Amino acid sequence: MELVAYFSRAGENYTNQGIVNLKVGNTEVVAQKIHDLTGADLFRIETVNEYPNNYDEATAVAQRKQRENARPKLKHYLEDVSKYDTMYSKLWHILKKNKPRLE
Repeated sequence: MELVAYFSRAGENYTNQGIVNLKVGNTEVVAQKIHDLTGADLFRIETVNEYPNNYDEATAVAQRKQRENARPKLKHYLEDVSKYDTMYSKLWHILKKNKPRLE
């Protein structure tokens, strides 16, 4: 079995057209495409404390958390991943070479 574990943020996001307000975050679009192609289970990683809607504010919070090596509390956890022989995460790294157009 396969699993796509992803974190995605709707609201203001960076796209090919600059910063726009998205109903569905970029990474969720990629996760759904991988699911559609592979049939993998989806697991959305959601933090208890949500990121700001504003792109610049959310980026500042994310950069600060990276510097602090923070591990935020999550709303849900996967109890058992042993049934998965393939897990996709860091989706942008997987697709970096192809540079897909997301709409």
